[in-house]
Amino acid sequence: EDHPSRNHHIHAIKTALINQLGPEGASVKAIQKVKSRIAFVPTNEEHAEQLNGKSQTITSVLGGKAEKTEEWTTYVVDHVPRKLHSLEGKEIVVTVESARKEVEASTGLVPTRVAWSRKTLENPLPTGTIVASFKKPTQIFRLFGTSFLARKITKSSKPAQCPKSWGFHDARLCNFEQRCKCANCKGPHVADEIHCPARPTANVARGQANHDLALALARAEPRKENHQKNPDYDTFSPIDNWEVRPRVITYTKRGRGLQATQIRPSNITDICWVTILGVTPPITIANVYRPPQEAKVGSVMTALKSWQAPSNYLVAGDFNTRHSLWDFRASASRKSEELVEWAETNGLVLASPIDE
Repeated sequence: EDHPSRNHHIHAIKTALINQLGPEGASVKAIQKVKSRIAFVPTNEEHAEQLNGKSQTITSVLGGKAEKTEEWTTYVVDHVPRKLHSLEGKEIVVTVESARKEVEASTGLVPTRVAWSRKTLENPLPTGTIVASFKKPTQIFRLFGTSFLARKITKSSKPAQCPKSWGFHDARLCNFEQRCKCANCKGPHVADEIHCPARPTANVARGQANHDLALALARAEPRKENHQKNPDYDTFSPIDNWEVRPRVITYTKRGRGLQATQIRPSNITDICWVTILGVTPPITIANVYRPPQEAKVGSVMTALKSWQAPSNYLVAGDFNTRHSLWDFRASASRKSEELVEWAETNGLVLASPIDE
């Protein structure tokens, strides 16, 4: 613990060592100061052997002794006598060396380390504790015929840290509150949770008046019965003959002064254009239904591309396409790419909620 090299900064040690080792210096992943030594962390087992072969170079830089870390099995022997008596009554002090010989004689193995425990050295009692380590496990043994049986030291695993309360206990039995909470609503979820009640949202004008104006109850794939007699709404359809079911239909609320007028820039039956004149500036709503399998490829998009759109307009409906811009789990298709390209060209912005 008092070796001069431990007083140097880890970065200084690593730099000096790499400069001395040359190409083998790349084998050193990290350097750590541990109890009574400095540990070199190699990148892999092969590099560990290379560093072990450079032990003389390492000691020339740092001094001390360089050796590869080994896993030891350690035993603790309590009630070991600190003094013995011969047949002649001569008192014999039990030293570490005599204890080492007794350990070797009792186990048949050469111990890698034998020492009195720190508590034994601090207290001058008649008996003490011997700590003995081996490269491999051995049978239970007793020292000098009078000590307690040796007990193996088993390293207990570190308790798992609960990801909910960050305490050290089983997460399945945790009854504490969630420690990490949403920065927006303080709820038990991540801050970018899509269903967070405090999640920032874009203002897309969802008030009642704007609903009456912009939404105008655009409906895709309506049922076949005729709704033109509804007393609360004016109804607009892209076809006049109701023998064929329209796939889009637009309603406007009566009594709001909207002054809705239907226009027909194209004869396609899957788009219903309605211009609202009762607002400033006027707005044109294109209610679109794009079938999953169009009979004529691109007929809906062809009509939209050829449409001379006014400065103020809204496109709504069902395009039957999936894209990552509005569905995180979807992959783009040719149909969706065509729609996105047209929307970006015309400066349109997605107003509906994302991923819903």
